[in-house]
Amino acid sequence: MSRNPDVGASMEDFISAFNACDGDGFEAFSKELLRRAGRALLRRTKGSLSGAFATLDITGEGEVRLPGFRAALLQFGDLNLTDEQMNKLWQLAKVIGGCKDDAMDFVSFKTVFGPSAVEAARDEGDGSAARPAPRDPGPSLEESCTHLYRLQRTEVLRAAIFRSAPEVYLPFELLAAAVREAAPELSDDEVAQVCRLAPQKGGPLHGEDAFSYGHLLERLESERKDFHPLNPRERGPAADMCRYVDQRLQAQGFVSLAAALEDAEVLRADILLDRLLTYLPQPIRPEDQRVVENLLRLGRPLRSGTLDVTEFCQRFELLARSGAAAGREPVAPAWV
Repeated sequence: MSRNPDVGASMEDFISAFNACDGDGFEAFSKELLRRAGRALLRRTKGSLSGAFATLDITGEGEVRLPGFRAALLQFGDLNLTDEQMNKLWQLAKVIGGCKDDAMDFVSFKTVFGPSAVEAARDEGDGSAARPAPRDPGPSLEESCTHLYRLQRTEVLRAAIFRSAPEVYLPFELLAAAVREAAPELSDDEVAQVCRLAPQKGGPLHGEDAFSYGHLLERLESERKDFHPLNPRERGPAADMCRYVDQRLQAQGFVSLAAALEDAEVLRADILLDRLLTYLPQPIRPEDQRVVENLLRLGRPLRSGTLDVTEFCQRFELLARSGAAAGREPVAPAWV
């Protein structure tokens, strides 16, 4: 379609091809656009379908709607689409994915974008051997919490927690055991993700084995279905910080935080913190230090004090680019 695939389709390329398509031709052309966007999405998330899904789940409700879909086609597909053309593509994607309403859940998303991971090397045509996509890291935070939310076990979870200990904080193992008791349908990975909504006392870097289950229950009981790692009030200062760091990165010639971190997939939390702090004005104010430390919660905790940097960078970029959607009321991090 494009005269220069590396640059993407120009408006003239797109209009010429799009206007020539009707009926079956339109459907075939649209599927090619979806494949292009899917390949770019999966390259961006290193083959992780759940990571790609979380990238487009703008509201954090465990589903992709038109704004997230639009972002995928415009940014990752690198195409110039009018509103009318985008709406046609959205309707077709919903049919392909078997969507029941005006949203795309993970199963539908996988149907629409999943095969692109296999086709990427073949379609790029650079003559290199196909490399297998990295193993999917498992269910995302939003997927896991949405699963629990739909089971409607919040009251059961509350009872299980208070049987363990009617304190403000619980050790991780007791908290995880309470989640398993309330929802045995959840996998171990989903349980670990759900527990991320309970902030760790002392923060992710110097934290104790004590997690604030009250925040977890509050998020699950809310009808907003907001399962972002940071609560809405924390996201205001976090978005401001992400925008500032992103501007510093751009000034130094980096296209993204992931590029500055050399596309690292896993880093120790203290190393990631040190890298982020280098972009702040010196001397660093204590309040800025706290906000940056709280940002570490954007990445999934792994073993031995490490974090999922791929997820961290995805969420960092969303906050930097879509900060207007974040809560604007300043507040100290929940773990202070």
